[in-house]
Amino acid sequence: MFTKLDDILFPNKVDVINYNGKYIYPIFKNASSSLTEHAKANSYKIIFNEQITKLKTIDVFLREPKARYVSGVATYLFNNKITIDAITPGIFLDRHYLPQLHWLINLMRYIGADSKIHFHRLEMINQLTPLQLQPQKLKTIDTSIADHQDLEMYMRLDNLMFDELTGQSWTAKQIMTHLMT
Repeated sequence: MFTKLDDILFPNKVDVINYNGKYIYPIFKNASSSLTEHAKANSYKIIFNEQITKLKTIDVFLREPKARYVSGVATYLFNNKITIDAITPGIFLDRHYLPQLHWLINLMRYIGADSKIHFHRLEMINQLTPLQLQPQKLKTIDTSIADHQDLEMYMRLDNLMFDELTGQSWTAKQIMTHLMT
């Protein structure tokens, strides 16, 4: 990576949790804490990087993009004890509000060409884990921050994934081709 920010947004260690033969890629603000804590409590194995290449299917849970962005920004503000003025829409400084597509691009660095990503809506998470961790009490922020014109392309791509890819399995090439059309 080129900068410290690259290492934050696109870390070189990509984790996938083995949930008894179902491989889950946790994305921040998409129940990743619940998935990770449930995996630890049950001693589920975590695989990473080159080990991921061998997987045939990886499951990913997607959240409605606007709600996720707003929640991610609130988490970033809380964690860093800063105000909303520190946020520049379209500039991503933290993985909590990084678009879900960016998370997938980081995963795609390690999956095999024939590997498939199976998309689920976040609402399906309770079929995988009974653990529903509640996030810390965050300050409420104006949801219109997600409507900024500098976020339009990112929201459109994340919405396409959420609306058109969930319930299906796709290779990395199929995902990118679908999003470009």
